[in-house]
Order: sequence, then C-alpha cells, then structure tokens
Amino acid sequence: MTPTDGLFLTLVLALLWTTRRAAWAVARRRPLAVALLACTVTSLRMMHISLPGGVELELLGAALTLLMLGSAAGSWTLCIALALAALAYGAWPVAPGADLLATVLLPGLIIPGLLLLRRHYRVREPFVYFLGIGFGGAALTMLAASLSRWLLETLAGAGNAAALSDAYLLAAPMMMFAEGFLTGALVTGAVVYAPELLETWDDATLPGTG
Repeated sequence: MTPTDGLFLTLVLALLWTTRRAAWAVARRRPLAVALLACTVTSLRMMHISLPGGVELELLGAALTLLMLGSAAGSWTLCIALALAALAYGAWPVAPGADLLATVLLPGLIIPGLLLLRRHYRVREPFVYFLGIGFGGAALTMLAASLSRWLLETLAGAGNAAALSDAYLLAAPMMMFAEGFLTGALVTGAVVYAPELLETWDDATLPGTG
C-alpha cells in the first residue's frame, strides 16, 4: 500500500467513524434499501469496461446511493459495495486509494454540497433536485472520478501517460451521460411516485417554505 492509499484509507475510516450513528439509524429503519443498494453498486462495479492502456471503467451508483440513503448511510453503503466487489474479484483493487477517492470521498463531497446549495438558496422546484442534482450531480461525480483516477495513475507512472489521457478523454463524456441518465431517471421516478424512498428529498422542510 502506497502513502497515497494510506492517506485516502485514513480519510474514509475517519468519515465512517464520525457518521456511524447516523448511518446506523438509517440502516435500522431501511435495512432492505441498504442491502439492495449495496448489491446494486457491487453489480455495477463488476460490469466494468476495459480500455487500452489498462483503463477500467464502470458506473458508480454513488450519487443514487447518497440521494436515497443520505450522506452518512450512503457512504457506509458505498464502502460495503467496494469491499464486496473486492471479495468477488478475489483481491483488493490494485489502487485502493484511487478507488476510495473516486467512489466514496469525492461523491461524498459533491452530492451533499449540491444539496446544501439547494437548501441554502431555498430552491423548491423539483426539476432542480432530480435534473440538477440527480442527473447533473451524478455526471459530476463521474467526471471527478475519471479525473482523479487519471491524475493518480499518471502520477504513479501506471502505463503510458498519453494513452491514459486519450482513454479517459474518450470515455469520460459517455460515462458521465450514462451515470447521469441512470441516476436522474431513478430519482425522478422516486420523487413522483415514492418520495419517501429518498432520505434527501426535503422539499417540505426547506427554510422559509411549507
């Protein structure tokens, strides 16, 4: 394990420790949702695409998990999915630091950050939630994941730098659209038909509204 891997692992462990009570409260209320999302994210990680230069791409499901379970339980669920995928592969990822950064830490900053902005500006329009945060936020998490992996792999000297750049540049827009479309469609359906499934859907409790 490199110092970079150790740093990101320490940050994730600190995140899990500080959110354990909130995560457990959600897990006790919605154990089936946690289990289903953990299995879904694990399945998405298993359905990866291999590109020239050793680049591995897969959908994250991180934004969907964080929107449905909240940042605390969502972060725990993403870590569980990462561990399940490692068990399924029979080995820990070659670059665990890059995986933790791309699939847990960055989404855990982006999605709660967008939710805070929505709450700060008291935006009630549903399309801002499912289009701006569901679609746009998910696409942004994929962009951040791709850029972070490209940067870490380039700095580590993993493969040809030009080949890595070309592979990520080619794949990033397509993966962003796929991630955004999947998350946006599911979040839209939940807002319309079953808003109680979304821990972060707080339209009725926005300050100054209701």
